[in-house]
Amino acid sequence: MLDRVITGLFPLPPNIVPPRMVTSVVEGGVDSGQASEVSDSEIESILCRLKSRNKAPGPDGLHARVLAVTFPYMGETIRGMFDLCLRSGRFPTIWKEGQLCLIRKEARALNSPGAYRPIILLDEGLRGGRALAMLDHLTSLQYSVESYCAMLLLPLVLLTQVRYLKFLVPFSLLANVCLLITFAITCFYTFGDLPDTSKVKLAAGMEGWPLFISTAIFAMEGINVVMPVENEMKKPQDFLGCPGVLNMTMALVVILYGVMGIFGYMKYGEEVLGSITLNLPQDENLALTAKVLVAIAVFFTYGLQMYAPMDILWLRIGSRVGQKYHNLGQIILRTVSVTLTVILAIAVPDLELLIGLVGAIFFSTLGIFIPAVIEIVHKWERGLGKWNYIVGKNCILLLIYVIVLTSGCYSSISQIIVKLGS
Repeated sequence: MLDRVITGLFPLPPNIVPPRMVTSVVEGGVDSGQASEVSDSEIESILCRLKSRNKAPGPDGLHARVLAVTFPYMGETIRGMFDLCLRSGRFPTIWKEGQLCLIRKEARALNSPGAYRPIILLDEGLRGGRALAMLDHLTSLQYSVESYCAMLLLPLVLLTQVRYLKFLVPFSLLANVCLLITFAITCFYTFGDLPDTSKVKLAAGMEGWPLFISTAIFAMEGINVVMPVENEMKKPQDFLGCPGVLNMTMALVVILYGVMGIFGYMKYGEEVLGSITLNLPQDENLALTAKVLVAIAVFFTYGLQMYAPMDILWLRIGSRVGQKYHNLGQIILRTVSVTLTVILAIAVPDLELLIGLVGAIFFSTLGIFIPAVIEIVHKWERGLGKWNYIVGKNCILLLIYVIVLTSGCYSSISQIIVKLGS
């Protein structure tokens, strides 16, 4: 019966010659002209992802955690092994052998091949090698960060020339669809095969709180689009209040951030990266699709993020430009602004280092300090409420602002120094 089931699940195929990773192998040696050398960072990244997937090991019983733990001591051997595989176009034969496991399906006849779901457990060496082979294939045409930024400059300039918010709605809708699909894919990987959380560190030390608060403010702050959206609404009075558009959307954002943050940390632990999509496997098409969709979403929301700054700048300088040259002036202003952001992206490619710093300085100022001061000034002669509660409330906000500003800047700058020093 077992032979019948296996034959039904795996019918003998015709003679097929599998494709090679490289076109040829040099006799008496390896072909070093096509595959690039494997770096330690590439192996560490792949081992981290394999370890976090919590998959069962193959026939050798060696889990990816073992490779990850021993890599600092055997890095040269492991890197040389993978490097030789990629350069020669061959994997060890033992890596190609798997352990077949048949999972029983209910309500099916025992002797039917359809009553079983076959799973083949492969050695972690093959999984890592396959991921590196795909990475080597995808990076066979390598471009620098400057080249990618230059490629995006013209599309970003054209997108920023859209000057009315209603015309940016289709782009925002497409970006939201991409993010929704990415969210579903990320949930698929995050909520599947959750590891044992009994040893997960549930709370960080006090030294990590300032950076967390700064990053949270950076993520939650949407001051650059709040007022433009309210001004463009048909019924602006529905923007605030209870429930109101602002409160409903912010509540949804808080829930999404909380769910993904908690379960993402439970899934990947200390290995979780700045964006959880970076923890997704590199050798699976579904995960790669999520990363591409995130890039598309960021691209199409660029115009919306630039809408308010361009509107404010033009209000300041538009009166100094003749009516005849208004259109040309807008084009030049938007082109120069986009070019400056691209130059900044080239100068600081690792934006993760600046998120906490920007949140601590600029977004805390825009979201906490300025609103509190404006409210006090506006209501100073109009009434500060019973027992002057508005002054007390805003003083508490100003105290929080000072704490976030000082501690967030110190923590962010310290991490930047450590990262650049290493």
